[in-house]
Amino acid sequence: MKKLFLPVVFLVLIAVLAGGCVDQNTNFTLAVVPPQNLQPPLQGTWEIVSLLQENTAVRGVKPKWVGKTISFSDKGVLLGDYLLCNPLYQVKKVAAETFLFYRHQVFPTDFHFQDPEIEVLILYDNQLFFCELLPEKNDELLLILFDNCYLVQKISDEVDEAVFSSWEIKNADTERDTGSRAEIANRHTGVLLGLRAPCLHSQGNYGENYRTLWLVLADQKLAPVLETSALLFPRRSGFYRLQVERKKEGGRAEDFLIVDHILKQEKEEKTESAPGRSGDPREGFGGGEEGEACLVRRIHYIGNEYVSIEETFEQSPVEEGKAGKGGKLHIYAIDSLPGTKAVKISDLAGQEALTAMELGRQRLLQQLGLEQEGLEDERNFGLTRKMGYWIFNGRVNYWKGNEHEKADYDITVIPPHDVVCYNKLHLPWTRVKNHIPGAVDVFTSPAKNLALVVTSNEIVIYKMHQETLLDPPLGKIPLNRGEAVIMAEWALDQYVEDWTLTFKAFSDQDFVLFE
Repeated sequence: MKKLFLPVVFLVLIAVLAGGCVDQNTNFTLAVVPPQNLQPPLQGTWEIVSLLQENTAVRGVKPKWVGKTISFSDKGVLLGDYLLCNPLYQVKKVAAETFLFYRHQVFPTDFHFQDPEIEVLILYDNQLFFCELLPEKNDELLLILFDNCYLVQKISDEVDEAVFSSWEIKNADTERDTGSRAEIANRHTGVLLGLRAPCLHSQGNYGENYRTLWLVLADQKLAPVLETSALLFPRRSGFYRLQVERKKEGGRAEDFLIVDHILKQEKEEKTESAPGRSGDPREGFGGGEEGEACLVRRIHYIGNEYVSIEETFEQSPVEEGKAGKGGKLHIYAIDSLPGTKAVKISDLAGQEALTAMELGRQRLLQQLGLEQEGLEDERNFGLTRKMGYWIFNGRVNYWKGNEHEKADYDITVIPPHDVVCYNKLHLPWTRVKNHIPGAVDVFTSPAKNLALVVTSNEIVIYKMHQETLLDPPLGKIPLNRGEAVIMAEWALDQYVEDWTLTFKAFSDQDFVLFE
């Protein structure tokens, strides 16, 4: 079976990237969707009785879920007025202390679990993370939803199936008017876009500026687009901010990635010393010994659990006859930051991924006319965009005369679900290019109702219907020179309102509106 794995994956990726007339919604994401349970792990009717801790609520958001009921049935999950028609469960056991450490924002200060190991049920809706459920007793649960933790109690072992029927009847007329049920259930769609643009700092050094946009399609209309200069991203435990901070020591400097929960009341005290360096910044890059040396880290992708970066050594002034710079690709676990230990591709995606990486590297070396020297560095890889998908790519570093060169190659392995949560294109790439010849990328919503077409100088926002872009466009967002999309996190239905309030609460001092 393993012998067939790589050829099959390779053919699938070729079909995807070729963008021909084949349906691109088939096998590309099949392997990364959480398995659907034949029997739901939870049954019966439950009530959300209280918020575990009042001060964990998002600023300006009332605990509206208190008093709502949750019905777990073979027909789906009904949480208040929100129906999950095709719920997916992932069950895992984790160390209680570790879980509490990473989710401490939603728990009281003195909270502790009774058992050293706990069971966590992760509930997905439309293949996207929805909430976490922690069984406490036979008739009690802890529900982590929208940055808050609630106490949930069972009120019946049975489910009144009429609640599902009434929900269907209530929406039947609307469904006949506007199309499929999936389209109705997702009238509100939002997306957090992370952007990176090169810039020249006041000190004369080149660097990057990051920003986050929040776009909402509500009842077929585009709301004013919000912007903040911070790089915000969602995780299961809430919203976080990712910053690139430069630490200097003597004639050397190094960029570190710092992550903070945006709802922290007080910033945790950090040690006076800078985070441990990953070694000599010039290692593997061939820089000179004099002048100011800097290990620059640029973000290429940010997800819920991992961040992909390019690591470049720069020295000023550049030695005569040498470029003085080079680059590697790395992926870090968010939970490991600000540490700089890169993840191996075999640890992230299995031994087959390492084999695919070695094959891709060998092909590139042959094209470059280079001989392989030493073993492959399985940490020298990252994520990049190609024709509407996030894909793995590796890098080869080599010398050409007195200049240090780099070349990238594709790795024919599908990124796992925990690396890229949503990685699906709901219209053919060729159709996008025919509509906008200058398109370099496109993002489509899980609800199949919104498309963001990226060109070299703007993002064009379209409504979608039956894998087609609908004219006229809803709006356009200008891009800065060299700006690239490094994050696209989607929200549907109830999530949209909560994400909007969270975004406004954080960015109320510096948000900008695009009409």
